[in-house]
Amino acid sequence: MAKEIECPFYSICGFVKWRVERPDSHTPPLPQDGDCGKIAAVCGRINSEVPIDPEKYGPQTSDEIKIGFPAISKDNGRVRRLVGDNED
Repeated sequence: MAKEIECPFYSICGFVKWRVERPDSHTPPLPQDGDCGKIAAVCGRINSEVPIDPEKYGPQTSDEIKIGFPAISKDNGRVRRLVGDNED
């Protein structure tokens, strides 16, 4: 997973900044080791073929959304990502 030593954009990364600031209280905090939860080798912010500005704030890909909003199981066994999501 991506830590500062593995990612050339870590210090300016909008996803890392979002994880640190936690504007949504349901977002898990960035771990002590600084691991953003993504695999640096396949990160769309590093890959120049993917048009995501590394500084773009917040989750921008489905992987970032899954990391930023972990699955919450509903009573019926279905999964939701946001608190209050009532879609079945």
